[in-house]
Parts: sequence; C-alpha cells; structure tokens
Amino acid sequence: MWEKVRQNSDAVVGFIMLLLSVFVVMLIMQIKSEESRIMPLFAVALIAGSALILVYRTLALRKSPNAALMHKKREIIVWAMYVIFFILIHVIGFFTSSFLFTCVCFLYLRGGFTREGFDKKKLLVTLVFALLFVIATYLCFIAGFKVSLPRGILI
Repeated sequence: MWEKVRQNSDAVVGFIMLLLSVFVVMLIMQIKSEESRIMPLFAVALIAGSALILVYRTLALRKSPNAALMHKKREIIVWAMYVIFFILIHVIGFFTSSFLFTCVCFLYLRGGFTREGFDKKKLLVTLVFALLFVIATYLCFIAGFKVSLPRGILI
C-alpha cells in the first residue's frame, strides 16, 4: 500500500510543481524590466521541465514492477555518486570534480557503460556536454557572479 502511495506522491509532487511554476511565471511577468525576468524564467523552466519528467517517469514506472526496482537501484547508485562528488570537491576542486561527476553520472544514466567497454558515441557526447557544463558554470559563477568555488589539488 505504501509503495502505491509513494508512487502516486511523486506524480502529485510533479503536478504541484507544475502548478507552482505557472503561479511563479505570473509573478515574474509583473517584473517591469524584461532583462530582470530572464533568469527567473529560466529557473522556472528548469523546474517545470523537471516536474514534467517526474510525472512522466512516475506514470511510466507504474506499468512495470521490474522498472520500479531498476529505478530504485539507479537512485541508490546516483546518490552514492553524489556523496563521492561532494568529497571530491574539497580534494581535487569544484571544476575537476564536476567534470568527472557529470561524465560518470551521464554515462551511467544513458547506458554508456557496457560489458565490452564504453559506447564511443555516448562517451564523446558526454565529454562535450561535461566540458560545456563546466565552462558554463565557470562563466556564470566566477566571471558573472564573482563567486569563488572550492579549490583543490587540480583546480
């Protein structure tokens, strides 16, 4: 019974986040300056997109009990990756650990690891994505907001 409640609660949370996103967009549109609306609208778009993915995956997992078990296993592995990422931030630096975390997590979630090795196309796409992500993070936080991020041995 509680598993059904949990599965449904994910969908409910997704729908609530979608409704909150609509409400926040209405509030953002009251900002007079168009330039001041860009970042809040971008953030709300990310939240709404995440909510849509949550609702879709929740409804898709209802169809297969094996998919729910696989999802739970993936969730635990990704949380373990987060713990390692947070430890590595202070050891090797934010940007290096972010690049590594993005590569490993992206490859794992996209199925880039196989018994024969790496899927070369997925590896290339992952490396490019991770590099662009780190560059965008640098430009946003270091160059844009002038915020210092944790440094380690490797930057």
